[in-house]
Amino acid sequence: EARVGNVKRIGTYELPEWKMTFNCGTKWWSFANVKYTGYAKDKVVGVLYELTPFQIFTLDRYEAVPDNYYKQYFTDKDGSIIFMYIATRWFQLGDNGITEGIPELQYVNILLDGYLENGMIEQYNDLLDFKERNYKLKNNRNSRLL
Repeated sequence: EARVGNVKRIGTYELPEWKMTFNCGTKWWSFANVKYTGYAKDKVVGVLYELTPFQIFTLDRYEAVPDNYYKQYFTDKDGSIIFMYIATRWFQLGDNGITEGIPELQYVNILLDGYLENGMIEQYNDLLDFKERNYKLKNNRNSRLL
């Protein structure tokens, strides 16, 4: 909403055989990306929003489509067309010094907040485990959910 104004949340969506990774190019920036793995155990769960053409145009500019990201389109079970942004080859793991890494703590907290807001408890707990393994925390503002 901060990037495009008011949006309508439609629900969540699960993409089987996809995996979220954290990519690091340098010590100054990192980002999340998704990639197709073909493994049944992998899945990416995200939030679906209803967007206007202008909001999509605004997001495309923010995400630097087609230079940094492209849009992967899918059809959901109701026949609606949905899309997600995927990093271009320039930002893929293994290319141009991009490695899997650990994002800034602030970014992880934003993802945790989103999972919690949308009732995505399994993803929340998995990311909380990642956070506890990878950061030295004096106080952890998050706690495990059942």
